[in-house]
Amino acid sequence: MGPNSLILINVGYFFVLLFGLVTTAIIGCWMAGTCGASESLGRHFALITIVAQPLAIASIAHLFPDVLVNVLILIPTLIWSMYLLYKGIPIALDTPPERVMPRDIWQMAGRSVSESA
Repeated sequence: MGPNSLILINVGYFFVLLFGLVTTAIIGCWMAGTCGASESLGRHFALITIVAQPLAIASIAHLFPDVLVNVLILIPTLIWSMYLLYKGIPIALDTPPERVMPRDIWQMAGRSVSESA
């Protein structure tokens, strides 16, 4: 591949990531009324950035091409991001703790697993 192709791929990848960030924040604003959260777009951008930051930092592990190393680094990082999401929604979006959506998702998942067993 030539340098122009690589630059084009990098720019395209950047815009795809930016599109993902913006659409996730917009969808979060759209769903905010369901759980009584703040509908401020800036707060949703902040929450998504905070939750995704550990994953962005841990993605440096992909520079070492070993599956075991990547799994050992990225699974705890994913748990850390989920923890930030669970703790961050009530703080960043002014959501009452009893109406936090991730807790509801875990409860629904638990019910579906127990019903299928």
